Amino acid sequence: MVVFLITFICGCMCAALGVLIMKGNLSLLQYYHTHRVLEEDKPALAKKAGFGVLLCGASVMLFSVFATISIFTNNNLFIKIGTALLAACLIIGIFISLFAINKYNKGIF
Repeated sequence: MVVFLITFICGCMCAALGVLIMKGNLSLLQYYHTHRVLEEDKPALAKKAGFGVLLCGASVMLFSVFATISIFTNNNLFIKIGTALLAACLIIGIFISLFAINKYNKGIF
C-alpha cells in the first residue's frame, strides 16, 4: 500500500512539473532541448512539451489508483486496466514531448 502512495506522489510531482513547463518555464527542460528554439516558438514548445510531461504524470497517478483498487477488491482486472493505461499514456506523452522538442529545436540534441 505504501508503494502505491509513493507512486501516486511521484505522479503528482511529474504532473506538477508538466504544468510548470506548460506555463512557460522552459528552464525545467534540458538546455540542449531549448537552445535553438526561436523566442516566438518558446510558448508553443512549452505548451506541447509540458502537456506530454503532464500526461506521463497523470498516467502514473491513474495507475496507482487502479492498483490500489485492485488490492482492495482482489480483482486483477483493475491492475491490467491500469497497466494498459500507464503504458499507452506514457508512450503518447513521451512522443508528444519529443515531437515538440524535435519540431521547435530542430532536433533532439
